[in-house]
Amino acid sequence: MAWGTIAKSAWSDKFRQPSLEELRNAVPKPLQSVLDEARERLGGLDGASETLVWQGVPWRWTLVYTAPGSPDSRALVYLIPDPQRLQLCVPLDQELIEQVGLKRLKKSIREGVVFARNVAGVWWPTWDVQSKTALDEVFDLISRKHALTVGSKAGEPVGA
Repeated sequence: MAWGTIAKSAWSDKFRQPSLEELRNAVPKPLQSVLDEARERLGGLDGASETLVWQGVPWRWTLVYTAPGSPDSRALVYLIPDPQRLQLCVPLDQELIEQVGLKRLKKSIREGVVFARNVAGVWWPTWDVQSKTALDEVFDLISRKHALTVGSKAGEPVGA
């Protein structure tokens, strides 16, 4: 019991930045491989950089992925290593929603975008990622967003 309390406090303590290993260890064992895969795939996106940033409640210490070309220097993706559940958030503005081709995405992803909270013209769809299959579904959207914000500027096809 004390271990879970210590691990959770590392994620929740805004006055002490935890190590990535502390955050990983706080995530339930079955999700650690999903977290590792998510970090590897997100870090492998062209031009993407990973930063651990305090995001306040409820996201606390979150891995923020940015890439050149993101509108208003907004993050491409947020990976939230909550000790209770692993989450991905992919902020989208109206233009990106129209360009990303929602109809070609899985139903869970489409509904996540449609029913997401809208703050100042930006939708904040967030998914629990409990398996590599769920990660694949969200990553399809992330790849499309990346191609639209970064890839298209490099002459890559958009909306594949």
